[in-house]
Order: sequence, then structure tokens, then C-alpha cells
Amino acid sequence: MLAGAHFYRGFYVYKYATGMSAAIALVDRVTSGGPAELNDYLNFLKGGCSKDPLDLLRGAGVDMEKPDRVDSALAQFGHMVEELETLI
Repeated sequence: MLAGAHFYRGFYVYKYATGMSAAIALVDRVTSGGPAELNDYLNFLKGGCSKDPLDLLRGAGVDMEKPDRVDSALAQFGHMVEELETLI
């Protein structure tokens, strides 16, 4: 396989962005929540491949079909870029 050929597979590169957005949403929910949010996250992990990933995430309180998840991840990335700029 040619280097970079994975970029030509359907939506492959978008999986990185959606994966990071979901991870950020899960972290935010667990760190700002309480025992219920932690339990939702642990059940998400226990779910493995038992359901569609979107359904597993929804059960953990993260609905990836809403644009606010990606918007939140982009905002966090923007804050990190600003922080980097002040450090350089």
C-alpha cells in the first residue's frame, strides 16, 4: 500500500476528528460530573463492540450526532493553540 493511501478510503481521516471529539466529550463529562457520569463511562468501556459506537457513546451521555460535540473539541483545540503561542 502506498504511503498516504489510507487518505483515499471513505471518511477515514474524519474518524480521527470524530474520535478526538468523542474522547474530549467523555473526559469533560467524567471530570465535571460525579459517580453517575463515571458509571456511564465505565459501562461504555464494558460495552466493547456489543453495539454500534454511536449507541455506546449515547449511553455514556455523548451524542455525536449533535454539532456541539465537535464545536467543543474545536474550542478546546483553539485554547491549546493559544496556550502554545504564549509559551513560544
